[in-house]
Amino acid sequence: MGINYSNYQQRTIEKIIWQNSNVKIYAHHSIIEEGVERLVVYSNKKDTLLNFLHEDGGKITFPFVINTNEEVFINFFEIWEGSGFLSKKNFYHLNQQGYTFDKVENVPIENVLQAVKTKFKIKDSIYTRKGEFYKNFTFDETCFNENKELPFSLVIYNHDNPNLNKGLEGFKTVKGVYKFEKEKDYILKPTLIDLKD
Repeated sequence: MGINYSNYQQRTIEKIIWQNSNVKIYAHHSIIEEGVERLVVYSNKKDTLLNFLHEDGGKITFPFVINTNEEVFINFFEIWEGSGFLSKKNFYHLNQQGYTFDKVENVPIENVLQAVKTKFKIKDSIYTRKGEFYKNFTFDETCFNENKELPFSLVIYNHDNPNLNKGLEGFKTVKGVYKFEKEKDYILKPTLIDLKD
């Protein structure tokens, strides 16, 4: 059953998020009700590049652009403020030939946790205290570093491994960075850097 949007007063933001001499790309963000938001991205050449409906509680951030090696990525997050730093990354590569979007696939967090388990020889379960923490604790372009990478921290706990814990109730933090990499399509691939107290 669909949502009846007519009962809610919509709040919207609309502005240009990227342009060159050939095209202007606009984003239109509507808050329909608490936890239900829509993001539409379009250009003066194409009606719709992206039509994204978020209806899972929380909110979505206004999209921003990251330029790396002459490539353009349109990015936004879905975030749930009441759940620590629980978030989902939504990144798209702008194909500048036809001015279309290609989804940037994220390596799942389970793969990151498996890499932690492998690195530290953990055989049983590993737990995360919250979601990923980003630079400056933000969900916008400032969380990227000067190399256009997305640094992240992951707070982890493993009951049976004293090397990972500061006592029974302690936690440690894995540091890493996500990089845009080109395979068949672009992916956002994590690399683990180190383990911190």
